[in-house]
Amino acid sequence: MPYKINSYFKISFILILISFFIFGCKPTSKNNNNKKTSKVSSSNSSISDSSISNSNSFYTNTPSTNPDRFNRPVILPGGSNSQVCSILNGSGTQRRSGSNWGLCNLESCNASFHISGNTCVYNMQGCVLSNAASALQSWTGTTWGTCIVSSCNENFVNTNNTCVAQKVTSQTVDPIATAAFGVCNVVDLASLDDCVAKLSTVDSINFMADVTCSGVSCCGPSGGALIALNGFSNKTIQGNSHHLNRHGSQKLCSAIQIVNSSKVSVVGLVVDEDSSVSGCAPTDNCADSIDINGSKKINFESFELYNAKSFGVGVNNVSGMVFNNSTVSNTGIIGFYAGDNSSKIAITNSTFSRTRTNAIAFQGVFGTAAGDNLIQNNQIIDNHYQGQWLSPDGGRINGGQIYIPNASYVTVSGNTISGGNCAECYDTRVWGIELGKESTSGSAGDVSHLTITQNNFSIQNGCAVFLNQGGSIDAFTLVSANMVYGSQSFTCAQANGVISNNAFPTSNLGQNTISLSTIPSSIVIGNIDSSVTDSSGQANITGWACYQKSTQPISVDLYVGAPYGSTGSIIIGRYLANMKSEGAVATSCGASGTTYRFSILLTAAQTSSYANKLIYAYGIAPAGGNNNLISNSGVLKVSSAAVTTTSPTPTPSQTPIIVPVSVAGPVMGYIDGVFLDSFGRSVISGWACAQNSAAPITIHLYANGSYPVGEIINAYTANMGSESAIAEVCHSTGTSYRFQIPITAEMSNMHRGQVIYIHAISPNGGDNSVIPGSGIFKIP
Repeated sequence: MPYKINSYFKISFILILISFFIFGCKPTSKNNNNKKTSKVSSSNSSISDSSISNSNSFYTNTPSTNPDRFNRPVILPGGSNSQVCSILNGSGTQRRSGSNWGLCNLESCNASFHISGNTCVYNMQGCVLSNAASALQSWTGTTWGTCIVSSCNENFVNTNNTCVAQKVTSQTVDPIATAAFGVCNVVDLASLDDCVAKLSTVDSINFMADVTCSGVSCCGPSGGALIALNGFSNKTIQGNSHHLNRHGSQKLCSAIQIVNSSKVSVVGLVVDEDSSVSGCAPTDNCADSIDINGSKKINFESFELYNAKSFGVGVNNVSGMVFNNSTVSNTGIIGFYAGDNSSKIAITNSTFSRTRTNAIAFQGVFGTAAGDNLIQNNQIIDNHYQGQWLSPDGGRINGGQIYIPNASYVTVSGNTISGGNCAECYDTRVWGIELGKESTSGSAGDVSHLTITQNNFSIQNGCAVFLNQGGSIDAFTLVSANMVYGSQSFTCAQANGVISNNAFPTSNLGQNTISLSTIPSSIVIGNIDSSVTDSSGQANITGWACYQKSTQPISVDLYVGAPYGSTGSIIIGRYLANMKSEGAVATSCGASGTTYRFSILLTAAQTSSYANKLIYAYGIAPAGGNNNLISNSGVLKVSSAAVTTTSPTPTPSQTPIIVPVSVAGPVMGYIDGVFLDSFGRSVISGWACAQNSAAPITIHLYANGSYPVGEIINAYTANMGSESAIAEVCHSTGTSYRFQIPITAEMSNMHRGQVIYIHAISPNGGDNSVIPGSGIFKIP
């Protein structure tokens, strides 16, 4: 045996020597520099508004072959065997295995999310407290924190984070009676003024009814803000979905002002500044509707603002602000402005529409690390429709729906930016994102460490990303996995301006695709299958949800009582639809995934509190698309003990897309959104059909609720030309299933800000189902 081992050793050694002499040992070429340290070419190339250079992946108009454009990796320079990849709300790495890339392994989550397994979970979830209508808890870094009351059930008030019974008279609630418990209740204008005056002794101002003011009464003492917090901390303004309506002095004072304060939350309040009063010009020096200065840790949640006259939300010198799940519409100048050395500003999951100039402007917002400042998962619709600043020759200046002239460490991701046409501007084009100072003398580094990723652009008239003349962007810019729908260019620059390799270095660019199609209908789909309560009193709500053509699981937001944004709506929480699903569901999703189902178990206390309330579930789009109301929402209820209700819906294989229907009249459809048509008019766009029928069907438009709660506006016919994909979904050969409902001035005046619902009317006497997209969009 020892002899054999030595022989093998000698033979191996001889073979090594032979290989050495045959192939030699070549020295490393002096020209083979490390690509990571090589400089990017500084040669500039002018990009016109009408053309795109195909030599740079940033300007490609070739659709990607990657089946999931929202999980497209960004290739690292140097041909590495590992690369950065995108995971919903985070990023990871994947390694090459032969010619293929392996799974994306999560390494970090975006701000406001944390790692759970190989997914990023939002840092806030619903929780349960006795007699609370809704409550939330935040992620502490290692575990879920204390459950905090957001609102209490009727006739209960929040006292030191406990909902306690409140004495209610037949006429009014005494705000003074509850002040000693840390909560001051608002039932009218006088009690609001009283609660503001007591802010030093109470923790929360709690709206129990709508409040309306007129004339000078819409301002506070000495003409200041109506609700003024100066030098306070740990205060909450709890709106409970009630309205604060101001019919005077909107231009002279703010509705809410927060100065030199910390840890202030404004939750569930609707502020309406009166559509009948015209907006301000920049030279008018009107007050911001929401004015925040010199403060930190400010939180606006489920907040709505309509008809602001100047800046809707003005943020200056603020450190730490979250503006989440909120709405700003029909603003006089800018929707949300942040500047004056502000930091850690996050605008997420919100809607900005019909602002006369920029929906969002970051002008003096800075950070020190990726994700410090976020514009993420928002709907940006038809903003900058009327220029407010004048050029030297007197013409109105156009601009971008998002404007970032001076900022650092800003991430713009997962947003849907659509429409836009500045009818009165000397140049009618409106950009999706406008970058750099509007100056011919701008210096390098106006914008640094900018990330633009996974956004959907459907720009009516203009390019997706625009660089102002003289503006510049540093070499740390990352642009990847964006999609531009329609025929517009991805990038363009002002006359004599350039977008160069210095501004957008090739090594930092992922694939960005231009598609000649429109944004596809029906992105998120799903169905609530059943609501079953067991003998222990726990309700189990089951169903499925997916993002079409994607194998990745998505989240589902569960509400009871009413759709999101409606009176009586109560959020239960956000859950992951990642349980094993059957082939029929995969067929409906148009993908090969096997984990699209969810099973949401309510506690016995929740089941008892919410018994017989209608169930609503929203599928959460992974990249800024519409968070659609899934099928059977508003049909099933939280069942009471030992009672089972099952879905009237056929299995997914029988109804592959969206709407549950009876056999007699299977109707379906989808609301794409609110856009500007070719004539510059706002229209509600979408499609509807009856399965197995080529004939157009009737649809009914409701405002502020579906039938029978909402108010019907009119009946229309879905008879416009439609694409073959819709015919396939409708199981028919029809070509006329689309609709465009013009929003008239009368409709806007009567229903501005109200949520849109559309019923598809069955031609065969079946269910006139509410189509998905209902309850999401609002009349501008």
